[in-house]
Amino acid sequence: MNDDFFIVRPMTASDFHSDLLGPVLKVQEDLKVTGKENARVGEEGEWAALDWAAWTLGQRHPSVNKGLEYLTHLPKVLTVPHLHEISITFKDALLASSSRKFREQKTSGPDLEIAFLATHYIRQRHREALLYSYVVARSGGTWGSRERADLVALGVDGWSGKVGDGLVQRSGLAGEGVVEFLEKAGEEEMMATEISFSSFAGVPKIPFPSPMPKPLKLDQCLGSWWTSEDSEEEIDAVWLFRRLAFEEYYCGDLLLTAILNLTPEPGLTSLLPRPNSFFQPPPIVDDDDASPQRPHIYDVPHLPLTRTWEEADFTLETLFPSWTDLPPEGVNLLDWTLRLLGRYRYTMGSSPSHFTSIRSLASMNQLKRLMEGRPEMALLAVNDDIPAYTKEKQRKQMGEQLRQWGEERWPGREAWELSD
Repeated sequence: MNDDFFIVRPMTASDFHSDLLGPVLKVQEDLKVTGKENARVGEEGEWAALDWAAWTLGQRHPSVNKGLEYLTHLPKVLTVPHLHEISITFKDALLASSSRKFREQKTSGPDLEIAFLATHYIRQRHREALLYSYVVARSGGTWGSRERADLVALGVDGWSGKVGDGLVQRSGLAGEGVVEFLEKAGEEEMMATEISFSSFAGVPKIPFPSPMPKPLKLDQCLGSWWTSEDSEEEIDAVWLFRRLAFEEYYCGDLLLTAILNLTPEPGLTSLLPRPNSFFQPPPIVDDDDASPQRPHIYDVPHLPLTRTWEEADFTLETLFPSWTDLPPEGVNLLDWTLRLLGRYRYTMGSSPSHFTSIRSLASMNQLKRLMEGRPEMALLAVNDDIPAYTKEKQRKQMGEQLRQWGEERWPGREAWELSD
């Protein structure tokens, strides 16, 4: 999506999206959006739509209720598969929003800012997939003595830090690492974007609330199972996943951060199912009831597309019912999980940019001086905010100045431009 923008310096598609790293999400960490169920219908501007989008996402992913970063006023990349998922997951919210013909209409349902929702949806689905990979897929559905021993060996209990600490550097995607990564994959080099995080690193830092180092207390995060005197006690992995992903979500984020910082294994290996991990769906009792085709969730990996997390069934048995051409060894959990994480891959970064508002002739002069003083700028947003009381003569003068500036900066006609 592109809104009143000029690209004022050479850039490539990789500055916005690459097949390898996914979309480049650009957020503004000093401006928080907090979800509100009773969004202000008909309010001027975009904030009512942002508030309701955040609230809608928070019903499925409660970790966003602490606040979400505002999106910078830059072009946004939206993908059809993710939009399709959103249309299924939040169909009621989208239906209510679609009943509105105009942004500030004071009747019908509240607005919903789809670009904001889609951007943060990708982040939350990747976080959910990481936790599901570690807690459920890696264990096969039950936590017991092996999982306890792994945590003890790493020294996770009591680890102190902030969510996302040290993960970008550990991933090798900081600085020139991104350039090398894209080059090896045969992708275009980024020309005006600096990457601050990649989903290959794990979980990003969270700005809200203000991050402070906290010790990881497994007795609080994992409940009575961790403090049980019976070292052989087992618990349901799906129960634990729901607890870490949705109920005690800060525990989930900090646990992932601690494991990735403490493990000697490269990348996300310590969170993935072990090689040759297979899930064997329940046997087919009646051949007449068996599905002849693989379940859609196997071919297009995703977790349940429910409006709220409470109504979702995350059991492996539900995700993978038996089908007639199921391989004898069952479902390869490592293969499926890698494809699941790949579906929601993304990066976070920034490009030199500026947002300006044209309100008077003085605004145009300021714009010209700004462009002369910032040759590194890559993206420029120019909002037409000329007041309604502005005289027609002044309007024409501002329009002429803007046209003249454009012709000076981009003389001649490009091959893709229509002729007069």
